[in-house]
This record gives sequence, structure tokens and C-alpha cells, in this order.
Amino acid sequence: MLPVNPISVTVIVALLAVDAIAHTIFAALGQIPGGSAWAYILALYSSLAIAGAGSGVREITGTKSSVGQIATVISGTASGALLSFFYAGTTTDNNPQIATAAAVLGGIVATIIISK
Repeated sequence: MLPVNPISVTVIVALLAVDAIAHTIFAALGQIPGGSAWAYILALYSSLAIAGAGSGVREITGTKSSVGQIATVISGTASGALLSFFYAGTTTDNNPQIATAAAVLGGIVATIIISK
């Protein structure tokens, strides 16, 4: 098995997250409530809020506390779902079924990875 440099993985994931969040936020500009993309906009804002709140709770409570560990898993799950949704949707020409399935799978994978 190849050795994995944690810093390299962190940088790659951070760059992917910045790209996905920037694209989705700019795509959300000008959308009106009730429009065809409104449900996706709400999902974007919800996942960003959950990830941000989880990160904040983790910072306040510390990573060793049980609350901090739960917040880390929740934040990571939301982030994994968001990245999976964006990149699966982008690579499948905005297919909502595949993007949604990928979000669920990405959230589960992120939860498993973070829980170890």
C-alpha cells in the first residue's frame, strides 16, 4: 500500500471544496424562491450551515470531548455529501438522481472515514 501524506490529502480536499462551494454559490445567485433549482439551493445552504456549525462546536468544545467528536462527524458528513453532490452532478450533466445518490454515498463514506 502506498504511503499517504495527510497534508497532501488535506490540500486536495480543501481545493476541491473551495471549487465546489464557489461554483454552487455563484450558480445560486439570481435564483428565485420556488424556482426549479430552489430545492438544490436550500440543500446547499443547509449543508454549508451544518458543516459550519459542526466546525464551530468542535472548536468550542475541543476535539477530545464527545460533543466535539460528534460535531466533527456531522460536519464531515455534510461536507462529504456536498462535495459528492456537486461533482457527481457536474460529471453527469446535472442529473439530479445521480447527484442525490452520490450525496448519500459521499456522506456515508465521509462518516466512516471520520469515525475511525
